Amino acid sequence: GGGGPRPPPKPRGPLEMVDDRSFKQFLDDAVKTKRPVVLVFAPEGNSLPAMLGKLKDKEELKKAKFAQSTGDKRSQLARKYKVKNTPAVLISTRGEPTELRVFEGKLEEEYLERAIGIAVRSNTKKEKKEEK
Repeated sequence: GGGGPRPPPKPRGPLEMVDDRSFKQFLDDAVKTKRPVVLVFAPEGNSLPAMLGKLKDKEELKKAKFAQSTGDKRSQLARKYKVKNTPAVLISTRGEPTELRVFEGKLEEEYLERAIGIAVRSNTKKEKKEEK
């Protein structure tokens, strides 16, 4: 007995989707694994997640943990991190996964790549310091 045609699954975006609740788990994982976080606030269909999906696969940025929230600026998550406008990208600072700052530069690949690279490196430096 086959039912009718199944609706095709929604295409999965390149980034893990999080909401107010699941983001806490996501952050806990990042803290445990000592990985910087990149959180994108963007509505579905926005080009930013795809761009970040490309960055996510670059060798030097693989350490970062990427996620996307489709929440608008009224969501709990957005208010918590003072997101004024969407789309927005938040990046961990000072090697602390939970210290997320709104990226103030242009939301273009080269600037984001540089900023995420800095986050990854400051994380790595911090780990080296702790090993001593």
